[in-house]
Amino acid sequence: MVRTLLPLLRAAAGRDGRRPGTALLVAALIRVSSPRWVLLRPRPLGERLALNAEAVRLSRWAVGRERFNHAALLARSLVLRSGLLLDAERYDEALTTADESLAVPDLPTAARPTAYAELVRALCLASLGRLDEALTAADRAEAAYRTAPPRGTGRRPGSLVAALRARAWVLGRLGRTTDSVEAYRRCRAAFEEARFLEQTRLHALGARALGELTGALRALDRFGEAVETGGKALEQLTPLMLRVAPELAALRAALLVDLARCLDATGEPTRARATAEEAVTACRTLTGPGDGALLLLALDGLAGHLERAGEHTREQVLREEHLALCAQLVAGGSVGHEPVLVEALDSFTGHPADEDGETGARPGAATRSVLAPALARIAVRHLDAGRTDETVAALRRLWDLEGRTERPDAHAVCAVAFAEARRNEAVVRAWQRATDRPWPVFVYRKR
Repeated sequence: MVRTLLPLLRAAAGRDGRRPGTALLVAALIRVSSPRWVLLRPRPLGERLALNAEAVRLSRWAVGRERFNHAALLARSLVLRSGLLLDAERYDEALTTADESLAVPDLPTAARPTAYAELVRALCLASLGRLDEALTAADRAEAAYRTAPPRGTGRRPGSLVAALRARAWVLGRLGRTTDSVEAYRRCRAAFEEARFLEQTRLHALGARALGELTGALRALDRFGEAVETGGKALEQLTPLMLRVAPELAALRAALLVDLARCLDATGEPTRARATAEEAVTACRTLTGPGDGALLLLALDGLAGHLERAGEHTREQVLREEHLALCAQLVAGGSVGHEPVLVEALDSFTGHPADEDGETGARPGAATRSVLAPALARIAVRHLDAGRTDETVAALRRLWDLEGRTERPDAHAVCAVAFAEARRNEAVVRAWQRATDRPWPVFVYRKR
């Protein structure tokens, strides 16, 4: 409804927004760029950022120029913009904008958006790895929400529940898992104490907190509690909620991965197997930049169930998919997955780099094509770091792979990696000691 009035309000405010009525236009722009009711999908983020930018520009002009002081409108425009920038993962800009919202001149203390600004700061600082500062900001946000005067549902951005969830999340990132669990429980208690309309607005946040609590309980080996909590979270992640808030699909997939592990640990193999199947299906639908790592966990978990059930043919298919995906992540620059790739490759082929023989399975051609650049990247990384033995181990895996394939692209990647490593005499000597062979010589292969 408000959106349909924007052309009329813009006309009343003038092209440059300097006629009477600017404040009403700013209020309308804030309204349409803010989060809506839980069952209404929000407008695209880029569109909301553009509308908010217009609100910020107009409110800057209005401050001190109209008969009424519109500093509160400017502060609200800025703090809401910081939240939108957070959603866009533009963390440095979001931090700057949140600080600016608190520094608006002539702003009454009651109108200062301290609570939400500190909440945004906590989440941005944590995302930037500044965890101690993030925890301090989360504490400030919680204190500000607890002391804020009551206002109508949805009129103040953020909430005490959001601040408590942010604090729990930061504690988890700090490795303080026990404290994180306690903070999540306080978050859940605050959610249950909220009024019905407030709970409706915070439904997605409540489900997210339960899902993250499940992961924390699993990390503490409190599997029974994790199963109970995860079940409640799944009940809240209904198909309707996932359609309205598609970003929760990743939360549901992670929750299924955790639940499959916990059910296995509590001695419920049938439910664990079914949940593991569902987890793989859910993870394959994700397209986010960090979702590949989640699919790795899901594939590994389901493959373990298939191995125990004696379904080795399908298990082998999943193991190869796991291997290929891990190689793609490493070749794309993911450092954390290098040990996972090495372990998966040695397990799949049946022998580590310091053993000979042709035992184990042979990766398919498509898998070998992504393995070569991944193994070469690992070798070069070890080489650059001066880790001689690790470099040789990576080169041996690459050499073994090259011997198993006739693909010219794999041959070329192998040749380049060995040429780079040959410049290091210590690596050459270590190769000869480990393999009792001379340094390999490569010849050009036609396609």
